[in-house]
Formats: sequence, structure tokens, C-alpha cells
Amino acid sequence: EKLFDESYNLADSHEKDKYLNNKYAVIEAKAKNFDTLKQYEQSAEQYLRLKNMFADKNILTMHPLLRKIIGNIIVKKRLDEVKENFVEHLGGKSPLPKLTKRLIAKLEKRLDIPVVSAMRYVPPFATPTLEKFKQDGVEELILFPMYPQYSTTTTLSSVEDIESCCNALDYSP
Repeated sequence: EKLFDESYNLADSHEKDKYLNNKYAVIEAKAKNFDTLKQYEQSAEQYLRLKNMFADKNILTMHPLLRKIIGNIIVKKRLDEVKENFVEHLGGKSPLPKLTKRLIAKLEKRLDIPVVSAMRYVPPFATPTLEKFKQDGVEELILFPMYPQYSTTTTLSSVEDIESCCNALDYSP
């Protein structure tokens, strides 16, 4: 609760040593958006994002083979729709990457611990960050889902992804 109080600054507090000695880090988990329409059009990431998203057992809750077939059908139908929405509703430029960078900078300043962004369906994935945190001796990991509400298709899926990556790396923060 203190961490979200505007007047509280962990970097100046006596609690800072508690966090640094325990080697804390924050992962901001979310799906990915593109900066511009041009980036969207030039990127195979949009296809990858949709493909990975509809392969998620929490999004299409059915037999894996059926999920793959239906997921591919949805992806093919959604690509143009997503592009149209990107232009119509966002003017071809997403505010999210800029806002994410600002949020990370503020959190790092206030908390004085590493804060990184990890995407669920496209790079940057969590695994490289977790490998670095393991190597750096990070013992406490705070997962900060950036979704507007709890849902099995967003928050739970991200938590399970981080847990799976940690298990694959034999890492238990």
C-alpha cells in the first residue's frame, strides 16, 4: 500500500535495504500493442500474437486439436479487422508503448529495483528476463499484470506463463 502513496519513496526509506537485500524485481505482464500502423503492417508479430493467443488453453477452452483449428480460423479472420480498428480507433498509433516506458521509469525510481515488461504472446517474452533475474540472484519476483480486470484469459494466463517459465528454468523466486 505504501508503494502507491505519492508521498512515499522507497528509495529514500529505511525499507530500501530490505528490498535490495532480498533482491526484488518486478515484471509487468501484458499482451503487446504496436507503436504505429506501419510497424503492424511490417510485422509478423501480429500473426504470432493472435496465433499464440488463440492457442492459449485459457482463451479457447477445448481439446488442443480443435483449439488449433478454430484458432487458425479466427486468426485469419481477425488480422484485417485488427488493422482496421487500429487505424479507426487509435489513429494508427498506440499510446501503450510510451505509457509503458513512463510507468516503468516511475516504478524504478520509486522502488529502486529492476522493473521490466514481459509480453504474453509476442516478444519480449518472460524467459530471457527470468534467466537474467536468476543469474543476478533475484529472490523475490513481483508480477504486476497490466490488465484492467482479473480474467482467466488475461491475468491467470500470464501468471501461469511466468510459473511455467520459472519451472522450465528451475528458478523459484
